[in-house]
Amino acid sequence: MNKKLRVLFAYHGSVSKYQNKMDDEIILASQWWDKLGVKTEIIKRDFSDNLIYQDYNGGAFKAISIDCQKEIAGKIEDPGEFHIIYLMFRPEIQGTAGVFTTYGWYKANGSIIICIPLTQSDAERTDQWLWRCLVHEGIHAFFGLLNLNAGLKLLDIQDPSYVAYRQQHPNPTEDELTSLSESIFNTWIKPHLNVLYNEPIEFQEASLMKIIIGLLTTLLGLLKSKVPQQKSVVERLAEAMAQFEGFYLNGSVAQRNNNPCNLIYSPYQAGKKDGFAYFNTDGEGWDATFYQLHLIFDGQSSYYQPTMSLMAFVNTWASTSPYDERLNYARYLASMFGVNIDTKLNEFK
Repeated sequence: MNKKLRVLFAYHGSVSKYQNKMDDEIILASQWWDKLGVKTEIIKRDFSDNLIYQDYNGGAFKAISIDCQKEIAGKIEDPGEFHIIYLMFRPEIQGTAGVFTTYGWYKANGSIIICIPLTQSDAERTDQWLWRCLVHEGIHAFFGLLNLNAGLKLLDIQDPSYVAYRQQHPNPTEDELTSLSESIFNTWIKPHLNVLYNEPIEFQEASLMKIIIGLLTTLLGLLKSKVPQQKSVVERLAEAMAQFEGFYLNGSVAQRNNNPCNLIYSPYQAGKKDGFAYFNTDGEGWDATFYQLHLIFDGQSSYYQPTMSLMAFVNTWASTSPYDERLNYARYLASMFGVNIDTKLNEFK
C-alpha cells in the first residue's frame, strides 16, 4: 500500500525553545503508527497566530476556540492538504494545561485538528509520556477520518473504554493504556484501513442509516473478560434517554442535531439549533452524552449528583418540559431498569 496519512505538526512560537524534545516523541508516535500498519507522512510547520480561547466542559477548562482553530488551519494548509493537524502550543492561560482536544472541522479546512498544549516540563519528561498522548488523540482522529471522510458511522469508543478500564483498574500503567488504544485500533479502525487514507473532502450532511454500535463485545475484549458481560449503566441509560428523546425518529430535533439525548448548548460544542447543542456527527453527539453522564455518575458534575433520585435527575435534565412529560420520562427510564422513579442514580444496576 503506497497511500499515506499526511500528518502536520504545527509548532506555535511559544514552544520553539523545546521543539527538539517534541520532535523525538513524534518519531516514537510515527513508529507506533507504522507498527499498527498505518503509513504516515510527517510534515512540520511553524505558526505565530494569537491564540484565542473559549470555555470547555462547561467552563471547567479552557481550549483554543473553534473559530481560532479554523483561522489557523486556513493559513497553514491548503484545503484538504493534510488528514490530521496537531497544533502544538504552550498553555499560557489558566485552565488550558493538559486539555487535549480533537475536532473534525471539515467545513473549515478538510482536516482533523488536534490541540496539544504543552509546558516545557511536559515536553522534557523522560517517561515517553508525550508520544502516548499523541497516539491516543490519533485514535480519535482515525475515527473522525472514517466517519467524516469515508462516510462511516462508527462510534468513537476510546474515552468510554478508558473510563471503563480505569473503573476496573484504578491505577493503570501507561503501557496498559497504550495497549488499550492498540486493541481499539485493531477492533474498530484496522478493518477499514483501506478507506482511512481517503482524500479529505468537505463534510456534507447526508441522510445516512444510523448505526447504533453496542460497546459490549469490544469492551469485553479490551478488558480481557474482566468486566461484567452487560452494557454499563451509562450506556443503557444513554440509549434509553435517546429513545425517549426521539433520536431514532426521522426529522426529530435530536436526530437533526446529531444530539441523541438533547444536550443543552455550551460554547465548546459545534453550534446551537432549536435551543439545543448541535454536533457535526452523531458520533460526536454520543461522545458528549457519554462524557456528561460519566461526570454525573462519578460525582464530578456541577448540576447533578449520583445520589439524586431518577425523578430529580429528569427534572433537571428536562427542566423546560411540562411536568407530565417529565414524569412520563422518569417512568420510562425506570421501566427500562426495573426500578421506580425515587431510585437513586448510584443504585442503578
